[in-house]
Amino acid sequence: FHWTIDSIGERKKTRKQPKNEADAMVRIKTFSAFRCCLIFVSCYWKVCVAWIGDTVARRIKGIYIASSSTLDVYASTPINVATTDAPNNNGLTGHSFLIHKGRSAEMIRRSPALSGVTLAKGWSQSATKAFISAVHSVVEQNPILTGHVYNKHKDWFSSSGGEIWIDSGTFTPDTHGFVKQIEPPPDSPDFSTMNATETLSYCVNVLMPLFEGSELTEKQIQLKLPLFAANIILLPNNYAFYSVKLSHAVGDGVTFFQILKEISMHMHGFHHNDISTTTTNISTTTTLDWNNPLKATHEFFPDSFSPWDVEVSYGAPFLCGLLKNFPTLPCRKQHILLLCKHKIQKKKRELRSAASSSNDSDRNISSNDIITAALCEANESSDMFVFTKNVRGIKDGIPRNASGNFFWEIPIPRLTCADPIRCRESVVSADRYYNETNKLPIQPFLCGKVGRLTSLATITEKIIFNGTDVVCQMPFLSFIQEIPLDVAVIFRFSDSYWGVLHNFARFHISKSGLLSEIISDS
Repeated sequence: FHWTIDSIGERKKTRKQPKNEADAMVRIKTFSAFRCCLIFVSCYWKVCVAWIGDTVARRIKGIYIASSSTLDVYASTPINVATTDAPNNNGLTGHSFLIHKGRSAEMIRRSPALSGVTLAKGWSQSATKAFISAVHSVVEQNPILTGHVYNKHKDWFSSSGGEIWIDSGTFTPDTHGFVKQIEPPPDSPDFSTMNATETLSYCVNVLMPLFEGSELTEKQIQLKLPLFAANIILLPNNYAFYSVKLSHAVGDGVTFFQILKEISMHMHGFHHNDISTTTTNISTTTTLDWNNPLKATHEFFPDSFSPWDVEVSYGAPFLCGLLKNFPTLPCRKQHILLLCKHKIQKKKRELRSAASSSNDSDRNISSNDIITAALCEANESSDMFVFTKNVRGIKDGIPRNASGNFFWEIPIPRLTCADPIRCRESVVSADRYYNETNKLPIQPFLCGKVGRLTSLATITEKIIFNGTDVVCQMPFLSFIQEIPLDVAVIFRFSDSYWGVLHNFARFHISKSGLLSEIISDS
C-alpha cells in the first residue's frame, strides 16, 4: 500500500494495481508468507514470555516464600535414597533410586551423557569377548545401570524442580545388549601410516557418526533410553574403535571413571570380590556405593554461596544469559585442538623453576593448569569460567567411593584463569574460592558470558586388555553440541598430544602467547 496526504491533511489509502496475472500471483504468495511469519513470531514470543514469567516467578517464590529453607532444607535433611522391591526375573534386585531433587534435578535434566571413544591396536577376538563379558558383569553388579530415568513431582507451576528417579531392571543383560557391534566402513585405512591429524579427522568424520551421540538427560527421560551403553567396531589390521556412554543422571566423571576401571579389572580376570582388595598395574578401585544418603540432596554450588550467589549463578540472571545465546546456538561449531605434550612439559618446567620456593602450589603446576590458562587467554566471548571440583573426601558424609553427582561448580573470572599459577590456586585449593560470599558478579551471568571447563569427560583409555595399546581417544562432539555457552573439554588424545574440544564463539589463537607455544605444528 502507498499512503498519500491530501490538502486537508487526511490520510488516504490507494492500492497500486498489479501489472499482470503473474505479478498478482507473486503478491498473493508474498502476502501469505508474510502473514504466516507474523503468526509464527507472535505465537513464539507468547510462549517465550510465558516461560520466562513462570520461571522468574518460581525462582522468586523459591527464595522469598520459603526464605532460606528452599536452599538449606535439601542439604540438611537426610533421606532414604533407595527402596528395595522384590527381585526381578533375572535375579537382579529391583530398586528405585532417588537421584536428585530441586535445583540440582533441573541442572541434571539439561546435562549431556558422559561418553568417549577410543581407537586401539593389537585388538583380537579374545579382547572383544572379554570386553563384552566385562560390560555385562559390571552391569549385573551395579543394577542402577539397567534402569531408566524419569521425573516425579514435577509440573509447570512447581517451584521445587521436582525429582529425578531411576528404576532398575528395565534393561537387563538377558534381554538387552549393552554392547553393540557395528560393521566397519569399507576401505578402512592403515592407521600405522597416518599422523595424528589424519587419524583424528578419520575418527571424527567417518567412525564417530556410526555411534549414537551424547544425548541430554531430558531426552533419555522422554524416550526411556538406556542409561549405559557401549559400541565397538572391529577394523582391519587388529584395530578396534569402541565407545562407552553413561547418563549424567547416574553419576559424574568420577563415577564414570570408577565404572571403567571395574570393566578393565574384569577384562583382566578379576572378579567383583577381588576388585576392592587386589593391587595390580591397574589403579586399585573400590566397590561403588550407590546408596549415599546425601546423593539426592547434594547441591552443585560451594557451601560458601549465599542465597543471592545461588540465584545469580543458577536463577533468573543465568536464564537470561541462556536466552540471549540461544539464537546463536546453530552458529556454534565444534573444534578440536591438538597440543604437543613435550611443549607443555617444557613450559611446565619453566614455570616451576621460576616459581617461589616458599609456595608449594606454584611448583605443582600441572599440564591441565597450563592448557586451561592458554584457553582462557585465547577466549574472547566469556568473562567467567566455571570449573567442576570433586567433593569426595572433602565434604562430610561423602566418601571417595560414593557414586553419583558429587561435585561443586566454582566460577572464576577468565583473566584469573589466564594465569597458570593463579588458576591453580583458585581451582585446586579446597578451603578457599575466588569469589567471596555475596560478591559474585551478576553481569557475566546476565549477558551469557559464563563458560564451562572440564577434563573428566573422556577417560575410556582405562579400558585396556593384555596386548592392546591405545592409539588415541576423544569425547563425542555432541557432548557440547546443544549447549549455548562456551564449553571446553580437555582430554588426553595420545601419548604425544593433549586434545581440547571446544565451541567458543570467539577464539583467537594468536591472542594467546601461551597457546601459540604449545599448539601442535600440524
